[in-house]
Amino acid sequence: MHSPHHLHLAVVCCIIRYLKGTSQRHLFFPIGTPPKVIAYSDAGWAGYPETRRLITNWCMFMGSSFIS
Repeated sequence: MHSPHHLHLAVVCCIIRYLKGTSQRHLFFPIGTPPKVIAYSDAGWAGYPETRRLITNWCMFMGSSFIS
């Protein structure tokens, strides 16, 4: 906010483009459910012992709804 740069504007444009493209995907959040975000992640090095390549998985929930 104090020193915006071109990169900040580019990120905001990407977010707006994403929101415009997903406006038809109505998410359902029941009334009375607190808006709580829960994220789970997993990372493992054992999948590729020769190269030690990292394998990462993740998912996020808002309330009881899967969002990513």
